[in-house]
Amino acid sequence: MPPKKKGDASLTMPGELDFTTKASSKDFDRKGKRTKKAEGETKDSEPFEKDKPKSKGKKMRKLSEEEKELIRKLIVKKSLNKSESARLRMKAMRTEGPLDAKAINNLSK
Repeated sequence: MPPKKKGDASLTMPGELDFTTKASSKDFDRKGKRTKKAEGETKDSEPFEKDKPKSKGKKMRKLSEEEKELIRKLIVKKSLNKSESARLRMKAMRTEGPLDAKAINNLSK
């Protein structure tokens, strides 16, 4: 039997053409981009490495005890709810440098 070519008339399905590229196809298997290797040998591939996620936004800093106390007093004074007080704390952590009472009052506006 002559060697088969892709697109030849099918031997198993009369009236159809062969366009298979499945691994079970002896003639048209594209195993590893048609590399030559010994039977049973596997192709070595590099392990997948996911890229590190990029940082979003500004870095947070830790608040000093003094700053925490000033924020607590402001929350009680303005009677802020949980989400408003959390938002105020986040703003304070994102700002650079130490905060005094005046700066913390400006954050709440």
